[in-house]
Amino acid sequence: MGSRIFVIDGREFPDPDPSLSVDALRQSFTNFFPELYNAESKESKRGEDTIIEFKVGVLNSHIVSDIQAHLESLTEIIQPYAKPPQTAPDTFEVVDRFLQSRRGTVADESLTSYRHTLSAFTKHCPSLPLTPEELETYFARFKERRSAAAAYSPIKQLYEFCNERYDVPNAMKSVKRARFKEKEPYSFTLDEARAVLDACRNDRELALVHLYLGHGLRLEEGCRVNIGDIFDGQISVRGKERNEYLPLLPETREILLKLANGRSSKEPIFTGHKERRLSHKMTYNVVKAILRRAGVLEGKAEDLRIATHTLRKTFSTLALHAGCDGRIADRLLRHHKGDVGSLYFAMPMDALKANLERYSPIRLLNGHSQVELHKTEYRGQAFRG
Repeated sequence: MGSRIFVIDGREFPDPDPSLSVDALRQSFTNFFPELYNAESKESKRGEDTIIEFKVGVLNSHIVSDIQAHLESLTEIIQPYAKPPQTAPDTFEVVDRFLQSRRGTVADESLTSYRHTLSAFTKHCPSLPLTPEELETYFARFKERRSAAAAYSPIKQLYEFCNERYDVPNAMKSVKRARFKEKEPYSFTLDEARAVLDACRNDRELALVHLYLGHGLRLEEGCRVNIGDIFDGQISVRGKERNEYLPLLPETREILLKLANGRSSKEPIFTGHKERRLSHKMTYNVVKAILRRAGVLEGKAEDLRIATHTLRKTFSTLALHAGCDGRIADRLLRHHKGDVGSLYFAMPMDALKANLERYSPIRLLNGHSQVELHKTEYRGQAFRG
């Protein structure tokens, strides 16, 4: 990193204190060298050094001696109090401390999401970046602005934590969150959905497709399912804001119980290496591989982001096209908006189950809907008592 060099009428002088501005240093000289106050100045570069040149025209040996003496006195005064250069902390260490501080204050699901985002940050930046430019370079590496925007909040919270606890400069203060335009999610046709179901090679893949395509779960909700969340005709889902009970198709329950294979109720249904819970990224990759084998990605633009959320969108689209009432579809998808709050309490589980068994794409594909329903709007009364 370069330094500043002051040049007065052709003579070079060292920088006594890099923290002082050029105007502040100029002011400090005016007591014995007033001509410098109004002198013209010019800034240029010499390699990495910054050259600040003053043209006065009255410099003589006595003034040179005075300037040198003044610079030496400034250095003697300032150096004992000067802050040493900030050493970048080890990113892994501060991330670990940050995550420990959040235990018990945020949901386990949020903590898992933080860990996922910050582990990628740690891998790319072993030493914590201390300048906005370094952070902007990190965010610029994301192929999609949506991904950069998703990583912004956990990293911002990490820097706020480091600033409060360890007086590390909050370089995120001047870094802007990436902006992006929401795109209309893609939805598969019934034939494409059939190809996806047929492309499953084992019970784990089939169970994932059943939950995402047949029940409309979100990516993280499928990853979070434990064996103890499976009941007779129902499943407990850890949603965005709360745990919720949803109807469960009998054929899906059968596949999930086969995966459970008698394991403890607290263990995850979906596991990967060393029987650990399948991560978001691994689940995304498993589903993406199924879609690739099914041939439903051919000819599709890459920016459509066709993966797990596409299956959720397909659940909604195919159910609505088959005749499911929009408000019931919203309830099955657990959309938290507008008037759905009252519907949340008013909709009996039996009604939800009957609609799922009628309109789930799994049932539409298998061609054995067991419940005959007419397309009527649900007008139940709000639960009381």
